[in-house]
Amino acid sequence: MKKMMKGLVVCFAVLFVAALGIMFYIIGNGGMSYGNLGGSMNLENTLTFDVSQAEEITIKYLSEDVVFYIGDTQELVLKEYMSFKPKEQDFSTGYEKDGKVVIEGKKKYFSLFNFGTKNCREEIYLPKSYAGSVKVSTASGNIKSDEVLSLSVFLADTASGDIRMNEIHASSIHAGTASGNISLNLAEGSRDLSTASGNITVLGGTGDTEADTASGNIKLENAQGILELGCASGDIKVMGAVGGGEFETASGNVSLQFDEITTNIDAESTSGNVKLQMPQDTAFTLDAATTSGDIKTFFDDQLQYNKKGNKASGTRNGTSDLVITLESTSGNIKVLDNN
Repeated sequence: MKKMMKGLVVCFAVLFVAALGIMFYIIGNGGMSYGNLGGSMNLENTLTFDVSQAEEITIKYLSEDVVFYIGDTQELVLKEYMSFKPKEQDFSTGYEKDGKVVIEGKKKYFSLFNFGTKNCREEIYLPKSYAGSVKVSTASGNIKSDEVLSLSVFLADTASGDIRMNEIHASSIHAGTASGNISLNLAEGSRDLSTASGNITVLGGTGDTEADTASGNIKLENAQGILELGCASGDIKVMGAVGGGEFETASGNVSLQFDEITTNIDAESTSGNVKLQMPQDTAFTLDAATTSGDIKTFFDDQLQYNKKGNKASGTRNGTSDLVITLESTSGNIKVLDNN
């Protein structure tokens, strides 16, 4: 578990550097524009791109929200909505080359006197037949979609904004934000999710998952695969899972409910409770320890406790290679059956 916490520190160092990189990109492109602060927007520009031979789409913006839709043509269509009368410099540009389509927002010029007056929304209409990769980034905007996207790879990053997607099917799914929430209704594929300050929520999907947040909660429902979840300050909650994995929070509770456990579970809280709910017919070995707290299970009579009662170990339902390790420094440990 210490390895996971070290990985968490490294992860947020990378996020911090990435956020700095995006901010330097902003400065290098003329500074920050203050968008998304209200006001009506009108369609001001439309671009189309041939993606019939494309395997990768890269989208880069500064302060704009990016919204994905499934279009009704065989081309990628970009629609730009703005709350102001734009000049040529305000429009996006793009090109197609060597199997890639690249779309970039135009240079934005910093002005305190324009605060709150220039709002932009970029709508990306993907052909239903497109199954390549999508890489999207925005410095201070949200990334979202209510559609069902079937891609090879989906990568989304924002320095300050939320990432909210309805349904994604991809071999690799990445979502990262330095300051914002990540919410996926269904994510089918290997998932890599990180936020320095915000919550992570995934409501379904098959695939191994790595999720980390420095300050926020992690919630996974109906997940299948190996889960590696870490919080510096926040709760971890897993419901209806199949698989196993590692779960660690420095300050918060760990609550796990598995419909089936197929691999080892290692759960730890430095300051908080650890609870595991599981099928009672699972064969496994339990090692549980708490420095300041109680240990209670639905099979206490099959465990060996130390004199203080804060360490317990034993097997259930015969010999098994499956090991469940539960630890808390300051909190209680509880193991319940699903019934």
